Amino acid sequence: MNKKHLFLSAALFAVACNCGAQSLNKEITVERDIVPEYRDADRLRISPVVSLPQVVRQNLTYSFVDRPVGVTPSIYPLALQAPAIERNDQFPGYAAIGYMPLFNMAASAGYRFIDNDKTRLGAWLQYNGITYHGDVASLTAGTKEKTMLRRHTFTLGSKLRQSTGEQSWLDAQIDYTYSRYNLPAYTLTEGGALTRNQAVNNLNVAAGWRHEDKSAFSYGAGAGFSRFAFVHGSDELFYNRYYDAAAARQSNFTVNGDASLAFSDESTVSLGLDFSYLKGNDSFRYYIDGMPAGLLPTDLNTWLLRLTPGYHYTGANAAFDAGVRIDLTHGSGRAFHIAPDVRFSATPSPYFGFTVKAGGGEVQNSLASLFAVMPYMSQIHTYGNSHIPFTFDASVTVGPFKGAYAELFGGYARANDWLMPGYFHSGVLQAFNVRGWHGGLALGYRHGKLAQARVSAEVARSNSEDAGKGYYLWRDRAKYVIGATAKVSPIDKLNINAGYSFRGKRKAGAYSLGSVSNLSLGADYAVNARTTVFLTGENLLDRKFYFIGGVPSQGITGLAGVTYKF
Repeated sequence: MNKKHLFLSAALFAVACNCGAQSLNKEITVERDIVPEYRDADRLRISPVVSLPQVVRQNLTYSFVDRPVGVTPSIYPLALQAPAIERNDQFPGYAAIGYMPLFNMAASAGYRFIDNDKTRLGAWLQYNGITYHGDVASLTAGTKEKTMLRRHTFTLGSKLRQSTGEQSWLDAQIDYTYSRYNLPAYTLTEGGALTRNQAVNNLNVAAGWRHEDKSAFSYGAGAGFSRFAFVHGSDELFYNRYYDAAAARQSNFTVNGDASLAFSDESTVSLGLDFSYLKGNDSFRYYIDGMPAGLLPTDLNTWLLRLTPGYHYTGANAAFDAGVRIDLTHGSGRAFHIAPDVRFSATPSPYFGFTVKAGGGEVQNSLASLFAVMPYMSQIHTYGNSHIPFTFDASVTVGPFKGAYAELFGGYARANDWLMPGYFHSGVLQAFNVRGWHGGLALGYRHGKLAQARVSAEVARSNSEDAGKGYYLWRDRAKYVIGATAKVSPIDKLNINAGYSFRGKRKAGAYSLGSVSNLSLGADYAVNARTTVFLTGENLLDRKFYFIGGVPSQGITGLAGVTYKF
């Protein structure tokens, strides 16, 4: 898990924060962390993205194995967080709206009700909606039919930080997301022309207390609860088999604590404890020609206890984390497992640096965590644990030389019982033992506040004949990934962004999902301290592909709108 958390939000938040243009430093710092996981929902973003100031320590998490704290916005938006309420801004509130035909709309608002040295209390809400015609593939005729697809997501939440002393504080947060969408109803007789409706309820509540003393003893504890539930089950005729199942629903209870002792400004030892209990249902009944052929367990209840002792050293030119993950599980996965948790970074000179790290451990496949990366997953299944024997990643950075730098990165990993799509027409996931390497090269350039650019290319082991070969974090089994971004700020109030992303050789099982080829352009202009206007376009080449679950992508899209601070 990355120690560096970037809270990402849609253009509504991005423009409200003025896209961070004024916060660029003249000096260049290059640091690369391996992306936690490529999300099926992130292939097209209809909003520019801003990275808010680095959060050194994340004090509140819902679960160490569950949904991430922030979810990257996309045309299939998930549960969005609102970092704006934590910013020390002269304006306590913001409101924003963006729209683009046929129907792409995003609207949000947030307000900090209390913001002083002792207490910070804020609330936010956001709506994202899309409607478009997609080319749905027919299973029987081998053709594609235009089908109206929709997705509407509404999120609201509140967050509190209360100081309980000079070096201690209490965090509490609650958020609720409702998402309603339709997707192709692939059947033997109808192919994919019909659609079925689905909805999701997702509630998260968490609280944590922490005492921080970097020169001595620090400790903290927290607890959380999340509820994820599909609304509709399934009773469809599919390939002469009847699926009669209740909607999958799951509750996640978490408790966590940690303590660290500093021996000096450079050396610290720590111990973390995390407990996660998943209680779910899976009443999937399987029929062949009207006769029962099997019955899966109606309940799936598992828990995972993780201990993470470690030693940490931070010097002037090097940092070293040496630890292990000790996992105890019940109900799924390996009962006992030890995995490395090691990282070493060094910058021997101002123009050269490298990082190596190793990890692994048990992974609880909660519905919330799977839905965050595959928003068209099956609505009738819950899943057991995955097991990662080890991962190894390394990167080397050369530069910057007059603003230019280069990165070489790669790694190897093994993941057992890792959930991957097995079929084009279904969001049902299958467990595979996946192993393989990945590697790439990136080139970048930055010229003060005026311009910056980055181009990267990455390849991963992939074999259409062997489902066990691939990079496990790329659930679409892509083999080639290319990315390019550029930003120019010709004047202080104007930012112009361009980007291109390509993911080739994507597939679900033996079926091709099509390649992602997304060209994007965007601009925002700060009219004054309160008002900013923005315009962005995505998938400007109008290339079509399929999401995991057989749902076609949208074509050319974008947003035009305004943000107002108050």
